[in-house]
Amino acid sequence: MANLNSSFSNLKQRYLFALIAEKTSAYSKNELINLGIGDIARPLLSPIADAVSHAVYEMTCVDTLKGYGPETGYSFLKKAILENEYEKLNFQEHEIFISEGINPEITVFHELISSPLKVGLQDPCYPAYHDSLVIGGLINPKNKPSYFNSSELSPFFPSIPKEKLDLIYLCSPNNPTGVALNRTELKAWVDYALENESIILYDGAYESFIRSPDVPKSIYEIENAKYCAVEFRSFSKSAGFTGLRCGYVVCPDTIEKNNLNLNQLWTKYKTIRSNGVSYPVQKGAEKTFDPEVKKLLKNQIDSYLDQTKFLKQALSELGLATFGGIDAPFIFLKTPEGYTSWEFFDFLLQEHKIVVVPGSGFGQNGEGYVRLSGLITESTFTRAKMKFEQLVKCGLYETHR
Repeated sequence: MANLNSSFSNLKQRYLFALIAEKTSAYSKNELINLGIGDIARPLLSPIADAVSHAVYEMTCVDTLKGYGPETGYSFLKKAILENEYEKLNFQEHEIFISEGINPEITVFHELISSPLKVGLQDPCYPAYHDSLVIGGLINPKNKPSYFNSSELSPFFPSIPKEKLDLIYLCSPNNPTGVALNRTELKAWVDYALENESIILYDGAYESFIRSPDVPKSIYEIENAKYCAVEFRSFSKSAGFTGLRCGYVVCPDTIEKNNLNLNQLWTKYKTIRSNGVSYPVQKGAEKTFDPEVKKLLKNQIDSYLDQTKFLKQALSELGLATFGGIDAPFIFLKTPEGYTSWEFFDFLLQEHKIVVVPGSGFGQNGEGYVRLSGLITESTFTRAKMKFEQLVKCGLYETHR
């Protein structure tokens, strides 16, 4: 008899963002002040769109037609990534893997590592890490993960565990808190992984937002990280690719366990499980490294950061406790006394048409907070600022309805 995967029953709730989408579906897009899911708010740059369009038209000619591409990505994009992002870090083409974004890759990478596993997660953290491990049966009532003790008391910086872990998920700048690890803090994690023979899956989705000089953009800036870490990056927020889908994985060929090479295993996995990212999308991604396009993209990211900074400043001036919002487009906002995360979400949505993300959806330490996204338009920023000013002025923010 065929049985369905019972691990799904161990999921705590429906996927966070699907649940939010359901709750907001009754409202029109224009009436909402959406500080929620963190999708892009600015259109794709014309030079990138032109590169994608030109690649599509190449498909109409026999001489330039592209069919199935390399499963791990075209060489032209790998070379662009190496030259622009990893030139000083001594990587090679075979260590770069083009993907459809971070989520499809980081949520299956655990399949390369034999179980049972002792897994470590930040708390709060991006929920897909946890949920994919539950579905895979690696997290269950008998095998619970180790949650790094990060909370308001330690400004949401994950503390080094005392126990030995096999697989560690780190996201810096962190989604949802917006807090980034500095060089000293990240080195401590690399040292821990090397000492305990752990593997770090390093989510660098928001590296392009980093402006603090003491915050590394890549984990490989830390000595010997090549022997313990796999890095995941995306064009989604850095270049507006949430609708195109493209990212990449850096998997060093220097990580070996039980006489097996991790890079070789991931290469086999990709050739079995993927037909690769489409040629036009990869040509669009390549265009993001054009010097003039890089300037335009930096201006776009700077504008997102400025809005996040101004919103954080406005909330702080109103006396509200906030975290993050410096090297990432996210602000973690403390809820009023008496509200749970979901209660405050419902209050803001139903009474004021403001969409946020409940912090409890990211983990136990996220309870009592909501996440606000600065990936918004100027008009949304202005409306949000005015709404929160009205909430504080009228005393509604402090009063549990």
